[in-house]
Amino acid sequence: MKRKELIIIGLLLMLSICLLPFNAQELNKEMNTQEQNIPVVNSFLYGLQKYSGFNFLVDFLAETTVKTIVKLKTHAMDVDCNLEIYSGWDLIKKKAKSFHLDVKDFHIKNVPVEYLEVNTLDPIYFRKNQKKKNKIVFPVSINSRVIINPVSVIEILDSMAKSNSGLNGHEVELPLPPFGSTQVLLKNFMIQLNENGFVQSTLDAVSVINPESEPLKAMFSGNIVVSDKKLLVNNLECEIEDIFTKNSDVSMSFCDAVGDLINPVVNFHKYEKRGIIIDKVNLTFPESKLVLEINLMLSSEGTNGKN
Repeated sequence: MKRKELIIIGLLLMLSICLLPFNAQELNKEMNTQEQNIPVVNSFLYGLQKYSGFNFLVDFLAETTVKTIVKLKTHAMDVDCNLEIYSGWDLIKKKAKSFHLDVKDFHIKNVPVEYLEVNTLDPIYFRKNQKKKNKIVFPVSINSRVIINPVSVIEILDSMAKSNSGLNGHEVELPLPPFGSTQVLLKNFMIQLNENGFVQSTLDAVSVINPESEPLKAMFSGNIVVSDKKLLVNNLECEIEDIFTKNSDVSMSFCDAVGDLINPVVNFHKYEKRGIIIDKVNLTFPESKLVLEINLMLSSEGTNGKN
C-alpha cells in the first residue's frame, strides 16, 4: 500500500474515533460489493469514510465539478448532477453506483436546447489500461432524453445550408427534360417547422449561366424523421415557380439535390466513438416540442458492448 493511502486511512481512522462509533451490521446493509464484481472498500473502511464526512465531501466536490464544467461548456441556465457512490475512496478510484444529470436551457455548437437528461442504468468502473488511459471495465447502459424547440431545428438547417452553400450559394444541376439540364445556385433559405415535424422552406434559385437574371422562387417540404440513427428531412416535395410543380420528374431530381444539401440534419453515427455505441433513437413531438430519446452503451473500445 502506498504511503499516501496509509496517511489518508490513518486520518480517517482518527476522525471516526473522535466523532462517533458505528454499527457494523448497519454498514453491511448499505454496502453492495458484488455488483458486477466491482472491487470496493470493505465495511470497516466504508464506515471510516462515512462517519468522518469523507464520503460527503468527495461526492459534493465531484458533483460540483461536473456542474461547473457543464455550465462553462454549454452556458446552461441550470445544471443538476447526482452521483450515487460506493464510498469517497471508490469514487476517487473511478467507481460509482449511478450517475444522473439534468441540464436546462443550454447550447450545443450555438444551437439552443431546452433540456437534457442522462441516466446510467449500470454501475460505473473505469480503470487504466496498458497505455495508461482510462477505460470502462464493464459496459454501462445509458438512457438520455433531449427536448428541443422546433425553432432550434430551423437554426440547425439554416446553419447547415449556409455552411454547405458558402457565400455564393449551393450549386446543383437542374434537369430540364427534354432540353437537358442547367446549373442553378440555391440561396437565401427560409425554413419553417411546425409542431408535428413538418418542414416548409423557400429559397432562391439563380441561374449559373445567366447570374444577372431574376432569381426564381423555389420551395420544398418534408417531415423530420429518424432513420438509421440519422435525423432527416424525409418525403421531400419540391417546386420552382414557372418551371415545375411537385411530383414531376424535374421536381424529384431537384429534391434529390436539396436532400443532399440538408441531410442528415444530425448524424448520430458521428458520436459512436471512444466506446460509445448508440442502440436506438426515438423521435416524438409532444406539446409542440421535438423530443429525442437515445439509448446508448459505453463500453471498452473494440468490445462492441460485450465484456
